Amino acid sequence: MTFGTTVQQRRRQVLRQAAESALALPLLHSGLWFHSDLRDNFYFATHLFAYAADGAQSWEPSRRSRGLQLAAGVLERVLLLQDRDPSSETYGHWPLNLGDTPAAARPHPLPVELMGCLLLLFYDRYRSRLPEDLANMMSASVEHLYRSPVYRHGLHALNHHEVKHTAQKLLLGERFSDSSLLQEGKACARHLLEHLGRFGFKEYGSLPWHWHWIQAFTCVWELAEDPEAKHLAAQLLERLWILRAEAYVPGAWAGARSRVWPHDAPKDTNTAHDYIQFGDFSAPLAFPRLEGAALFTYEVSEAVRQQAAVLEPHEIRRRIGFAGADGTPEAWAHTYLYRSSEFAIGGISEPALLLPPRRGIPGGGRPSRQPVWGSPLPPRHGDSAVVAPRRQL
Repeated sequence: MTFGTTVQQRRRQVLRQAAESALALPLLHSGLWFHSDLRDNFYFATHLFAYAADGAQSWEPSRRSRGLQLAAGVLERVLLLQDRDPSSETYGHWPLNLGDTPAAARPHPLPVELMGCLLLLFYDRYRSRLPEDLANMMSASVEHLYRSPVYRHGLHALNHHEVKHTAQKLLLGERFSDSSLLQEGKACARHLLEHLGRFGFKEYGSLPWHWHWIQAFTCVWELAEDPEAKHLAAQLLERLWILRAEAYVPGAWAGARSRVWPHDAPKDTNTAHDYIQFGDFSAPLAFPRLEGAALFTYEVSEAVRQQAAVLEPHEIRRRIGFAGADGTPEAWAHTYLYRSSEFAIGGISEPALLLPPRRGIPGGGRPSRQPVWGSPLPPRHGDSAVVAPRRQL
């Protein structure tokens, strides 16, 4: 446990541990660490470079130099795999699974989503400390991203994919002084914020995608100079972190989950974001999903901290509408969560509810089929939570 440490101290601790992990990874014949998922190479390389570039005070100079060189080499190889042909249907994209021959791997729509946001953040913060060749490559990669159609999609399902596209509109609109793109991004962000307030969060407990919402808008919050863009990012982050704090158990999530991958839940090994912000459990030593964990300086509000720190047993009930951008809900669901200082339990009140697949939502956008604990809520409008104190069970 690391009680008494600050958010920034814990962030640097995670940054160091991620850098140590990266330095210990064996390089494959391609000069990369991973072929199963290209993104992991980028995530570990950026953390390794950031730690070494920020001084790596716990390392000897030779180890620091080795870390910088290794990270730069991996980043170069990642950037070279971007489709940089403007005439290609996959222009701007990277491959996902690299197979045995990374250079022959086909581009895939997923890597650019979160990785593109983090690329913009990393380049903005470290470009002056990158080797010249790598800085030029990264600048070119960012320009290819801007000129490509990878983020030029409207809002339809209002899911984590469109959230990352929205963040890139905001980030690229500012970076390239594209006022039209920036305004489009702000309109999308306003729509997302209004939708969350009206219908609730339909990707409830969705891991790791809840973290993708948070990381995408944290990149905007970190970089935005436009006051409205930064304010919209701050509002979205506050709402997203409150939802996370409601389901908070140190190092784990409680309550209903719409989708999960095993190492996020129930294994609960994707804990870096929680550890940095709350620090009330042991520091993670391994990172099955590192992403941008220690690259952010954002700190959650006191309201979020208070929501996460359960002192008295209480219930949280929410009503969620499964609606797209047209604002017409296909169905409603009710989530219930009981939390105390010792345990938490919850679920969804409609175990038989199963929506038909909706275009653009992986897995059909179906609500969870978890069993119900607690009673259904009476119908009401909006996403206002009912929070009621309960006696200790």
